[in-house]
Amino acid sequence: MTPERHYFDNSNSFYIDTHFISVGRCSCFFLNKEGTDEWVIVEPSSHMCVEKAVLSVIKELNITSVAFVVVTHVHLDHSGGAGLLAQHFPDAKFLVHENGAKHLVDPTILNSAAVQVYDPTEYANYIGPALPIPEASVVPVKEGDIIKWGNENIRVFDAFGHAFHSAAFHFEEMNILFPGDAVAMNLELIRDIETPDANIKNAKILPSAPTQFKPKLWATTLSKFLSLPAANIGLSHFGYIPSEDYHAFMNDSMYLLTEHARICDEARSLDDIDNEFMNLYGERLDLTEEERKMFITEWFYICVAGCKHLWKRNLAKMSQ
Repeated sequence: MTPERHYFDNSNSFYIDTHFISVGRCSCFFLNKEGTDEWVIVEPSSHMCVEKAVLSVIKELNITSVAFVVVTHVHLDHSGGAGLLAQHFPDAKFLVHENGAKHLVDPTILNSAAVQVYDPTEYANYIGPALPIPEASVVPVKEGDIIKWGNENIRVFDAFGHAFHSAAFHFEEMNILFPGDAVAMNLELIRDIETPDANIKNAKILPSAPTQFKPKLWATTLSKFLSLPAANIGLSHFGYIPSEDYHAFMNDSMYLLTEHARICDEARSLDDIDNEFMNLYGERLDLTEEERKMFITEWFYICVAGCKHLWKRNLAKMSQ
């Protein structure tokens, strides 16, 4: 079944839910200029999501021309389907931070890591292998670059803190910022599949990656975003934040980052980190005891992994 299209106000552009593992986790954005048949695809998600969801939209709308495919970083829930799109649109250019460009050309390391991280069933059904993209089709970008798409300027920002290969992309005329995982995720947590009205809407969770969580760099990134005029935000996880809520959302992301860093600095053990994170998110999301158990199973690793890795690294330095 073709995914529902969520259109921006007064626009041909929209996003879909790629159904990565479950509903409300990953967005893919389709940007179009009125009066043209050329598109830009932002955050295609994984190979299996492109195969099952993104290509069905492309077929339904008879999209034949894609100028750019934009990935904010090379984690496979963002970039894994880019290689499949390259096969369908050989003239498209793939925008990615220069630190991650080589992994789109040769995704061997990404695929090996994904097999280790994901449950085999999840990998088979929702991830799948990233396919290589011809080097000539990959455009490495960095802070300060401006990519032209007709009369649209796509301004690039380094967006470090979650990963060293992260970039944010601001489509200036459309006034949409795509920050990837450099901001909080904005999710719908499922309480009961049969009663969606009971779900926790707009649950903001900061995703700290296991090996590259750098709070000071991340604070620099968020400070940069906060200095910008208000823009609409296209969230990889998940949906669309209107410009009137821009600064409130960025401030909330900064608050969560500050709390993550505080917990990492003050913890005396890994158990301390678990308890503090559970208190932080349990209270913010008003979770019942049963829901806290669900949260630990579904989302806790995303919150706590980077903090634990940084804490252990700092402990090792202190013991030297």
